[in-house]
Amino acid sequence: RLSFFSAPGDTRANANLGAIEVRATDSLGNIDLSFTASIALSLNGGHALGQIYNNVISVAAAGGVAAFGANLRIDHLGQNYRLRATGGGLASNSGTFDVTADRLIFVNSPSDTRVNRAFAVQPDVVATDGFGDIDTFTAYTITLELTGGTAGAQLTPVANTTVAMSSGVANYTKLEVDTIGSSYRLRATNGLL
Repeated sequence: RLSFFSAPGDTRANANLGAIEVRATDSLGNIDLSFTASIALSLNGGHALGQIYNNVISVAAAGGVAAFGANLRIDHLGQNYRLRATGGGLASNSGTFDVTADRLIFVNSPSDTRVNRAFAVQPDVVATDGFGDIDTFTAYTITLELTGGTAGAQLTPVANTTVAMSSGVANYTKLEVDTIGSSYRLRATNGLL
């Protein structure tokens, strides 16, 4: 059999999957030191268009071990991905893992407005990958803050600046700015994105 000795856990889209090692073993885990077949990695589950990329995905085993170089990545977010290793007439699947969003995007944002008046268009933020797939399965809490504009200005009410996403979207309500100024921007963050 082939066995994953190290395999990815949950990760972000386009992030390094870390060390991946596949071994040719018997049922007790003893490595077949004579096994030198090429082992190829592919994806099962997850997003239908998901691809593994950025490094060699087929490696000749040495002493029964195929070690894949660092920096393998998956481009589309999705749930329940598995790596599949095949070679030498054998195959194995890794455990499941999720690939989550790697960026936040404003899909609505305010335009020029009056001080202390709620934005006519309230911001909406989504967590996504580079293809625009929205992460609807991860529990993100997104906080907005002001940048630029007048020093000390606040986005109010403060209680409305942090929102838990619902179906992949953070919807904000009744937000306004308490100080006049120009060139304000909103910044969205969840601590990672």
